[in-house]
Order: sequence, then C-alpha cells, then structure tokens
Amino acid sequence: MIRLEVAVFLAFAVALGKTASEAQAQNIYWTDSDGRSIRRADLDGTNIEELVTRTPGFPAGIALDLSAGRMFWVESSDGDYFGGRDPSIRRGQLDGLGVATVFAESWMYPRDITLNVNEGKMYWSSGVCRGCLCNGFPSIQRADLDGSDHEFLAGETSCAPRGIALDPSAGKIYWTDWGGCGMLFTIPPTLQRANLDGSDLEILIDTDVFDPEAIALDLSAGKMYWTELATWGDVPARIRRANLDGSEIEDLVTYGLSKPKGIALDLAANKMYWTDSGTDTIRRANLDGSGIETVVSATSAGASPTGIALDLTGACCQVNGTCVDMDGTVCVNQGGNPGGAGTVCDGDQDGDGLDRFCGDDCPNDPHKTSLGICGCGVDDSLFAPECLGIPTVSVWGMIVLTLLLLTAGKVCFTKYRREAQ
Repeated sequence: MIRLEVAVFLAFAVALGKTASEAQAQNIYWTDSDGRSIRRADLDGTNIEELVTRTPGFPAGIALDLSAGRMFWVESSDGDYFGGRDPSIRRGQLDGLGVATVFAESWMYPRDITLNVNEGKMYWSSGVCRGCLCNGFPSIQRADLDGSDHEFLAGETSCAPRGIALDPSAGKIYWTDWGGCGMLFTIPPTLQRANLDGSDLEILIDTDVFDPEAIALDLSAGKMYWTELATWGDVPARIRRANLDGSEIEDLVTYGLSKPKGIALDLAANKMYWTDSGTDTIRRANLDGSGIETVVSATSAGASPTGIALDLTGACCQVNGTCVDMDGTVCVNQGGNPGGAGTVCDGDQDGDGLDRFCGDDCPNDPHKTSLGICGCGVDDSLFAPECLGIPTVSVWGMIVLTLLLLTAGKVCFTKYRREAQ
C-alpha cells in the first residue's frame, strides 16, 4: 500500500498568502449636518453606510482615533448666531456603536475637531461673532479625550475660528478664521497658528483670503491646504495651498465648487478629498488640483456633507527599515514609504527583515541577497525558478500537474486524504 501525500497545494496557498484585494478596506467618514448623521464609504465611494442617525445637534467636524477604533465629532446649533441646540463633542466606535457625549456646554459653538492621540488630547474650534453678535466664545480649546481638563488656548485674534489641524512634532496648532467681527466688521479672514498651549500666536495669511473653512496639513512637503467658501463678493469658492508659513499661495481648484467644507489628504495616493454642502457631494483630486472626480454623489452623500476624515490604515509603511500598518498620510508625514493603497503588512515571513507588501518579491526566501532579488531558497522555487539553476515547472504548470494527479487519484491533501491501492 502506498500513501502519497502531496503538499503542493498547501505550499502554493502559503506562497500566495494574502493578496492586496483582501487587504483591509480604507474609508471616508463624513458628517451630514442637515441630515444629522454620520456616514462612511470606501475610498471610491462604494459601500456607503449610515453609522449614526438623528444626532441631537448638527454634526460638523469629525476626527478619527484609529488606534482605539473610535471617531469624535462636534455638534452645533443650526446657524451661526443665536442660541444652540445641544452643542457638544461626541464619540463612538468606528461602526457607529457606543455613542457618548464627552464634553458639552451651553455656551459653546464647536465647528471642527482634531486629535493628538499620543498626548491624549482633543482640540477644537468654537464660537462665532459677526459684527457685535456672537454665539459662544471665539476660541481654540482642548481637553483630554474623555472631556476632562478643559482649557481655552487662543482667541484674542479670532472672530469665527473654523477648521483646525495639528503639527504635533513641531508643537503647533493651525486654524482658519472667517473674521468679520468688530463694530464695522473690520477684522479680516485669516489663517493662524500657535503653540499647542496657545502661546506664540502667529497670523500667517490675512489678505486675499475669503471665508476660509477647513484646513489639512502635508507636513512632509511643508504645505497646508484649505477650502474657501467665498460667500460674498465676486470671488469664487476655491481650494488652495501654501507653505506652512503662509508663503507661496496657490489656487488648486477654482471651478465646480459651491460650498467646499471639509478637506482631508491621502498623501500616499497623492489625493485630496473634500465635501461640498452646496452640491451635496464628496469629490477628490490630485494634490495639484488636477483629475477631479465625484466620489459620492448628491443622492448618497446626505443633505449637507460637512466634516470629513479618512481611515487609511492598511497602508504598509516602511519606516527606518521596518514595516508597520498605519495611516498612509501618517506614514508619509513620518518620512515613511507606503507600500500602496490597500496593501497590508503581514509580517516578515522568512526572517530577512523585509515585508512582502513593502516590496519583498521573494517573501519566503531566506536566502535572498537584497529586496526583490531572489536567492536560492527552496521556499520560493515556484516563483523564482532561476534561483535553483535546474529545470523547474512554472506556477501554471504546477497547477496543471496537480490537477492531473488529482484526476488520477494519486494525490492526497491534508484535510481530505485518500489512499491509492
């Protein structure tokens, strides 16, 4: 009696491993202000889900704590002036469950939020004044992620702070401000920054800027991106960028916009995403403004898409020779090299210090000489027959051979073993 066990099938499956198509999905999260909901979709706009419905207030800015699997968002009153309807900061799981209020005060009017997870802090913009009419106290504020240890950080130069972003490594907060307060509405719109504690405040841009809304940073390139509503005068709504010190302003998108609100960057893919509450769409383009496309249409984005955040985990990032799963934009800003959208690090399979989804073409070959150059390891003989120096069967040839053996009843697989007489 002869028992023939063939591990070809198993070896083939192990060698193939996890494909990019099986990689963790990357998502867009956004707030629908008028629809009072939180939604998400894949980066291409498919698989839309409504995660949180009928929020007490009107959701605006949103931020993600991916390490804890949570999202934070702010809720304000409807309108920019009087009173408030359940103004608060809330959080929930990324699937919309476990929603709770972490900070709420009747005097606040929060507009946008960002997180410093390593510091355990959330930062937000709040308050608006038009002329001498105010709702809340125009200021930048922060608190612990559970809402404790609340602080006012900056506000002496603010009329209506809107978008907010952080550069934790440099210890800086950036924000936009509509201006327009004072007896004669004389305070101009601005882009500002300060230290994380609110000190050393700087006005970066205070000319030729109209109703600046959201802001996002590309720290690796030293750039900031922002949206402008331009709701008065003959200046069109636009998306712009400049150096982090406010110099070298560029207009990136100046047409097809109505009320561009939130903006988020996918630096690994060279893309920016934005919401437009005037057209009720989510769109994206290359970082230079070219290649504009609609990702989520007006029938799917909700009544007024406002804040936006991206979950770009699943990007395999090489940092100092080590591969780790992380947000693709974080990867770029940390000087890393992302392995591409949709790729997930699955570890160093052969102990050579290289990860297959960061470019290791011979993931099971411990004898390779360098990245992408196969050695003579038997484990990769199917994919690199030239390494063996002897005639070998191609991958497709091995599949055909295996099928022939199966037909002849000569092959035994691990789970379904069969004896051939």
